[in-house]
Amino acid sequence: MMRGSLRSMVCAALVLTAVMSAPIILLAVDPASAETPTEVVAGLMDDGVFVAPTATQVDPSVVPALAAVVVSARSLGINLVIVAPADPQPDAESFSLRVLQAAEIDTSLLTDAVLLMSPDGELEASAADDYTDFVVPALDAARQAPSPQAASEAFVARLDHEPDRSLPATVRTVITVVVLMLAVLGLSVVLERMLRRQRRPNR
Repeated sequence: MMRGSLRSMVCAALVLTAVMSAPIILLAVDPASAETPTEVVAGLMDDGVFVAPTATQVDPSVVPALAAVVVSARSLGINLVIVAPADPQPDAESFSLRVLQAAEIDTSLLTDAVLLMSPDGELEASAADDYTDFVVPALDAARQAPSPQAASEAFVARLDHEPDRSLPATVRTVITVVVLMLAVLGLSVVLERMLRRQRRPNR
């Protein structure tokens, strides 16, 4: 009987501990703090910049400068939006893509690229198909900048330049050699036929 009572007491204590800790776990994960892509798109309508009220990665005083970068990008034909969410879910890269997709659904907001400034200080970006080849070098340039404004400007500057699509020097050399070999081979075939005609006896 003593063992049964002791086992019951231990089980009851474990259940009580789990019940008491449940509110703490629920409080640690606050879904209300996570923005939705639709909310972000709605906040982008005015100037193309969304900074969450509780965001710490971008000072509110910098927003006008970021808006000016958006205007500059649009003058180049790049529909850029800049996003600084408080809690991008499930992660910054995925959230930037979700914002881009939400903007594509809402046709009132033309969006070619989303530059996301994460709460941990990291930068992520997503871009429409026309800019897929440009977004990686543009993001690398932005990550080297010292401030949100400079990062945005570097992102636009690199996004505005087409990547080097020329073939590597080694590939060009190989192609040149192959073309020359084919030319020599063709010439040798022509010369051989001419010699054979000359050697034929006249009838």
